[in-house]
Amino acid sequence: MVRRRRTPRDQVRRPAGTHHVLADVHGPVVAGWLGVSPPCRSTRASQPDFGLSASREVNGGGDPSVFGVLIAYVDESGDPSGSPQRGGSDSYALGVVVVRSEHWADAFDGLINFRRDMRQTFGIPFRSEIKASSLVRNEGPFKGGRMSASQRRYVYKRHLDVMARLNMRAFSVYTDKRQLEQRGALSQTRWLVWETLFQRLSLMHDRDEPGSKSPVLLMHDEGEELTIRGYSRKARRFLTSGSAYGTGSLRLSQRWLIDDPVSRQSNHSYFIQCADLTAYASTKRMIPGGARAARVCPPSMWDALGEACHRPANEFAVRRDPTLAPGIVVRRA
Repeated sequence: MVRRRRTPRDQVRRPAGTHHVLADVHGPVVAGWLGVSPPCRSTRASQPDFGLSASREVNGGGDPSVFGVLIAYVDESGDPSGSPQRGGSDSYALGVVVVRSEHWADAFDGLINFRRDMRQTFGIPFRSEIKASSLVRNEGPFKGGRMSASQRRYVYKRHLDVMARLNMRAFSVYTDKRQLEQRGALSQTRWLVWETLFQRLSLMHDRDEPGSKSPVLLMHDEGEELTIRGYSRKARRFLTSGSAYGTGSLRLSQRWLIDDPVSRQSNHSYFIQCADLTAYASTKRMIPGGARAARVCPPSMWDALGEACHRPANEFAVRRDPTLAPGIVVRRA
């Protein structure tokens, strides 16, 4: 069968304004192909903005000056649901390690060099996972008793101390589960602590760099991904924080978080391992452990953070009660 050659009359003609719409969407290159002039961008003000204008007004401007990204690594210590009276942990805490995107490469290289030094000094395998439970219980890379408790305490302290030199900051959100159980709020433990964490990260987004915004990319240890994703989506749309002056609550920014939290295996991330050590040190600062734990992580271990401790996390609470440890946010029911 011989096909008849198509003529311009056979082609479906688009409405006259369609070429301009295509040119407006796809840019000046497509405009050149279509033989039309791209419309002025100022004419787009009459098009629907899908509610973005109102959102910009609420959030203090649609395109704030962005000064890098805050990458927050999170790990937990303790279990969020077990009753302390039935073998569950007395506390639950989230350790947070924050590094700005412009400092990340240097911090990562610094951690690699630090782990190389640990391997040369103590023979700790370069790719092994160093977590608080392994140090305290002499497990994992420390199994076999080849390192004394004082040596493992030194390794723990060095991990906290190195963060300040690598432009990393750390804080913790802590709650006493015994008090929550007395108030009938034990089932809300995980949400209460994560909500407080989101509040602090939202405030960091607003205040970390004066005059600019710092969006947050959150990475956490694997486990409970669906739960944490649900928490973050709820917090992104409706998150409040109590006023430091006792005048009610404040509505926090809706644009502080970049996408959903990212789950990482802790044995593949030195940063999450540092967050684990931070979380455990905060729990032992608030509730000192037994003799075995105290030999490796005494209550004073939290002070090893030094300049890496993110004091603004609970600065108003410390002003009211100077006995509180800087950088440990205490959440109550």
